[in-house]
Amino acid sequence: MSCKKLSVDLQHYFSEFIATSQLNRSSVPRGPIVDVKSCSLTKSFIRLLFDDGWDDVNTSYRYLYRTTEDRLSIPTNIRERAMIYPKDVHFYLCDLDDTSKCDINLFDIQPNDRTLLDALLYYRTMDSSNMTLLVTESTLITDPIFINNPYPDSTATLIVNYYELSNLSKLIYLFLNLEINNDYSRYNNLSLIADVMSVLENSYECYVLEKMFLKVKDQKV
Repeated sequence: MSCKKLSVDLQHYFSEFIATSQLNRSSVPRGPIVDVKSCSLTKSFIRLLFDDGWDDVNTSYRYLYRTTEDRLSIPTNIRERAMIYPKDVHFYLCDLDDTSKCDINLFDIQPNDRTLLDALLYYRTMDSSNMTLLVTESTLITDPIFINNPYPDSTATLIVNYYELSNLSKLIYLFLNLEINNDYSRYNNLSLIADVMSVLENSYECYVLEKMFLKVKDQKV
């Protein structure tokens, strides 16, 4: 039997999203909620992706994980469900800044993804009206560029070659473009972005699609 990997923070934040989703309409059952504060998961990049209430005092995020053998540290409702596969479940926590302890890139976050996450962090913590998004098709630019000028005017610019982005980075860009420019024209719901095998990508595409649905609904398009 293959190993089962459980990311406690993804379990929590996607379940929270499903609970309030208007587009979902209970089509996707809500999973158990985890008390992430008890697990010190409040700086996880998963929270950065999903939580519209990200605190502006949190000016950094974590994306590296560790496994834990201390199953008593896992919330009871999650631990009990995982007992279906008691020997095969590995619990992953993104709860420490120390990369000598948290050193597992569980979701294969690449440098380009980090650039988009940095831009998302700026959006969550700063005045997004000072943020500019630029798209280029130049072959000279394959990696996204995020320029943050904190002083004196606190402006930021994100430059991307959209077609060179990873799936996760595309979704982050689409979210930012929607929120900052009120633009969802690049999204084609007949051709989904997420890899069908990626739980993270599919979960986040649901979130981004929900945001687009709400925007269209508000505009009565």
